[in-house]
Amino acid sequence: MLKKLDELISCSLTISTVFKVGRWIAIVIVVTAIICYWQVSYRVKEQTLTQLKSYIQQRGQLENELFAKVSDDHELLKAAILKKLLQPVDPQLIHQRFERLFSRDEKGVIRSRKEQFDGDSQSCFYGDKSLELTPELEKQLVTFHDLTSQYGQAWRKHFINTYIISPKNTISLYWPENATWCHDVDEHFNLRHEEYFWISNHVYNPMRKTVWTGVYFDKFATKWMISGVTPIDIGGRHIATVGHDIELTHLLKRMFTQQLPDSYSIIFRKDGRLIAHPDWQAQIEQKHGMFNVLQEDNEDLKHIFNLVNNAQSPIIEDDAYQRYLAFTHVAQPDWYFVVVIPKSFVRQVAWETAQIIIILGIFSLFFVLSILYFSMHQHITKPLHNFLLAIQRLEKEDFNVELDDTRRDEIGKLAFAFKSMIVILSDRENQLVEYANELEQQAHQLIQAKELAESANITKSQFIANMSHELRTPLNAIIGYSEMLQEDAQDLDDSAFIEDLRKIHSAGKHLLGLINDVLDISKIEAGKMDVYNETFDVRTMINEVVTTIKPLIEKQDNVLQIQCTDNLGEMVADLTKVRQVLFNLLGNASKFTKQGVITLAVERKDAQVGSWIYFRVIDTGIGISEQQQEKLFRAFSQADASTTRKYGGTGLGLVITKHFTEMMGGDIRVESQFGQGSTFHVHLPTHSNSYLVESDKLNLEDIREKRDKPLILVVDDDLSVRNLFRNYLEKVNYQVVTASNGSEGLRLARQLQPDVITLDVMMPGMDGWMVLSALKSDPELLEIPVIVVSMIEDKRLGYSLGADDYLVKPVDRNQLSNVLKKFGKGKKMHQVLVVEDDPMAQQMMKIMLSRSGWQVTQANNGRVALQKLEHDDFYPDLILLDLMMPDMDGFEFVNHLREHDEWKAIPVVVLTAKEITPEDRVKLTHKVQTIFQKGGCDKVQLLSEINKLLAHNNRQSF
Repeated sequence: MLKKLDELISCSLTISTVFKVGRWIAIVIVVTAIICYWQVSYRVKEQTLTQLKSYIQQRGQLENELFAKVSDDHELLKAAILKKLLQPVDPQLIHQRFERLFSRDEKGVIRSRKEQFDGDSQSCFYGDKSLELTPELEKQLVTFHDLTSQYGQAWRKHFINTYIISPKNTISLYWPENATWCHDVDEHFNLRHEEYFWISNHVYNPMRKTVWTGVYFDKFATKWMISGVTPIDIGGRHIATVGHDIELTHLLKRMFTQQLPDSYSIIFRKDGRLIAHPDWQAQIEQKHGMFNVLQEDNEDLKHIFNLVNNAQSPIIEDDAYQRYLAFTHVAQPDWYFVVVIPKSFVRQVAWETAQIIIILGIFSLFFVLSILYFSMHQHITKPLHNFLLAIQRLEKEDFNVELDDTRRDEIGKLAFAFKSMIVILSDRENQLVEYANELEQQAHQLIQAKELAESANITKSQFIANMSHELRTPLNAIIGYSEMLQEDAQDLDDSAFIEDLRKIHSAGKHLLGLINDVLDISKIEAGKMDVYNETFDVRTMINEVVTTIKPLIEKQDNVLQIQCTDNLGEMVADLTKVRQVLFNLLGNASKFTKQGVITLAVERKDAQVGSWIYFRVIDTGIGISEQQQEKLFRAFSQADASTTRKYGGTGLGLVITKHFTEMMGGDIRVESQFGQGSTFHVHLPTHSNSYLVESDKLNLEDIREKRDKPLILVVDDDLSVRNLFRNYLEKVNYQVVTASNGSEGLRLARQLQPDVITLDVMMPGMDGWMVLSALKSDPELLEIPVIVVSMIEDKRLGYSLGADDYLVKPVDRNQLSNVLKKFGKGKKMHQVLVVEDDPMAQQMMKIMLSRSGWQVTQANNGRVALQKLEHDDFYPDLILLDLMMPDMDGFEFVNHLREHDEWKAIPVVVLTAKEITPEDRVKLTHKVQTIFQKGGCDKVQLLSEINKLLAHNNRQSF
């Protein structure tokens, strides 16, 4: 859809112009909406904060008046009580009145007489059953009863009740809504344990002022309450406590309904005790009113409490939670009344305004663009269409065109100029015909020159191939003999020759590297350098590179540091070229750094165009100036002549590195300052777009029919482990089949009868122990060696169930290879046939292999080798083959060898100085096991590869 829209826009001037104008108008509308949004946000914010400040001040004044009235009422009642208690009264009259008002029940509790009690005009009385009556106490109780009845009726409009409590566990309570509570309460009721009493004693209220409780549940009224109480003392002795109750529902109704839109209110005491919160009332009730913000695990409540306690202004902007807080202090109960309003309220109002602007702008935009479209179509598009038709006629060499050149605007002037141009073009056409004839002759000459250049390029390629063979053959002998002579010198303890032999060996290796660089550059310039991609583990590749390059780095007293992220994973690229890039960069860093630090940093990054591996090689060496960096990636060029003289080299390493990275779809760059070290950055895609060499996907019948190598069955539920084992084992000439679970592994084991099974223990469903037991209980599978591979080391259990070996993850490839070799039981294979025409190379190979325990037979060319094979008593276990030989070369020899069924199983290792081309690799595919460049591998590597091939050649050895 987007592609079609782009094509439509690009094909029409009118539509593209309308689209551009519309885009700019749309930008103006959006910018206007954004400006309005911020302007409205600012104004709404200011208005909201002003309104919030006014509201909180009014609420603070309202709440303070309410609680101040409680204090004022208590002072009036307190004065009346003191006045009446201090007046002399006849004790007999008091006693008679006491008897008329109160009576003891059968349990000894003193209560109001039911027959005399009127709950609407009298307070209800409760007295402890252990109360010992005295004239003074009777006077107090009668006074308390009369005054609570009198004042309670007067304050009924403001407060639900009025009560007086004495330390003797008595109470006179005027509460018409719960008038008979004193008759219902049991004899064990103890007022002294309630918060509304004990907060008035001298310990909790030394200032003897009006104080307030927290939230508590009145079990008789079955309501949540808050009480304000005032102590009464005579002569320093606490005789009573005057109190009012406020139902929490009334307080919450006033607090939660009389508030700003989109806001909510909170009340808490200065000590952190939460009085009211719309979202936490259930928790407050569960804790019986003792819910303390500072003791709860709620960061929001603690945050509000700390902000309010430390605030200097009644309005707080809480950026952490995107809200505003307004608070006031209610002095009497020492409460903080807090109003919370979210900032989103402000943004919502502003967004609604911006939406209106955008909607109106969209309608205006369509209206303006419609007028613009029709106007442009009539006055611009149609004339331009006529020009297009005229141009199409010119393409057909038709110069008869009609255009309206009478208009006075730019279109008319353009038509006039176009007609004039047609006249000129008509004249030039004849001249072009003449030029075309001349160009045809020149093109013929260029074709001849191109053919000569291609012929020269073919000659150059043939020369490079021949030079490769002629140079590498003697170099191979030099390197090989130097290695063997070093061993002889070490055995003879002749240290005088060891150092010289090492220099010869090093010089040979160095010369071979120079030859390889020159050949690589030649192939790159000829366009014949190919990329062979494969899947490999990046971290494993880095470890191999570090192991190889570390001695070279330490030679200069440098320290190598590796910095790799954990998410490197796998990479699809040319493994050989990636290694060569890192070898070149690390080798350069080591060459130009002494007693410094060289760092290899590797990380994986995801981008819009895929995943990339980022390599950085950082050194603290001599650095590179800006002038030197300009020619850094030129062939046969180093930083300058002095660098070449001091450090040596051909200057080809970085050129090859640059070409390799670009061939794999990456790039390389350098950051450096002279004298301060250098950093080379290499970026490679995790999946190269070049040709990917994939392994053959064989079905079970193909595997059984083409089973010419030892077969390993890998059973593991981890895909990365299966890929890793396949990569390990196929490189050492095993055939690998994998299974992702135990049941699939048993099925493949029965169908394929593999030579060895590697088995993971921790798998879902049928685990490794169950698979091992099934394998060892099956007569057909009993003899197959099983190697248990697990994260958990439990060798005793593995061996008791019949495992042949036990490996603990992560498994090293050498460890795995050595364990597989352990199961070889047949004949010992020592016969090696060396097919080589160079006498010096023949002698070197014979000495090297003989010292390693092999019986060596030699042949000067392929024909002689075939004659030796025709003898009945000679069957080599391995053939070491040169490719370029007289009479019969290596390619022809391999073809003859594979035509005979009795010789098909003999492994062939190619060891040649010839440059192996892609065509050569195709010829040798499935016919040889390994190809080595002479001088390109050391003796240990060559012998190790021969060892593996000999160990696995004969299937009977398993």
